[in-house]
Amino acid sequence: MIAGGYGIEKFLVCYPELKRDGVSAALEDAAQVMDEDQRVAC
Repeated sequence: MIAGGYGIEKFLVCYPELKRDGVSAALEDAAQVMDEDQRVAC
């Protein structure tokens, strides 16, 4: 959903059981993994 252009607000509306801090932490973790993958792949 996020990659499709939805913002965190829309994501939280669709999944009310999630908390903003949890979604933000998951996105930060995903960004770090992507950065690490790009460095390893080069």
